[in-house]
Amino acid sequence: MTNSTEARTYLTAVVPDRRTLDHMPYVAVPLGPFRADETTRQAEAAAWLRGVYGTEDIRTVTIPESYTRHDYDDARSMVINVVSRDHEADRRLRERGRQIEILCTADVSSAVEDLDRILEILGVSPQDV
Repeated sequence: MTNSTEARTYLTAVVPDRRTLDHMPYVAVPLGPFRADETTRQAEAAAWLRGVYGTEDIRTVTIPESYTRHDYDDARSMVINVVSRDHEADRRLRERGRQIEILCTADVSSAVEDLDRILEILGVSPQDV
């Protein structure tokens, strides 16, 4: 841990899973801490992360002043929180798209069981209809 009041900035890479969108992206161990005036070192660290992880998604994290002691793990956990929220929102959107696709491709003369399944997908209990 560091208690530097000046060096509070970290850089990390967010690497998406190239096989499937269903897995949350990997958040690399951050580099730092950097002071605000160390722009050259930050640019070199960002270039290194891009080269090593093969991603353009480089996140800059500034530790809040309320943290008297901090380290790379604090910075990484902050990025993981943001990435997991974004990933969950994307997953919900993809799932909703799949549900709409099922509804649009369903045969109008579907059996009652299919209609019940569609209602359940929409979050409606078939017994309530």
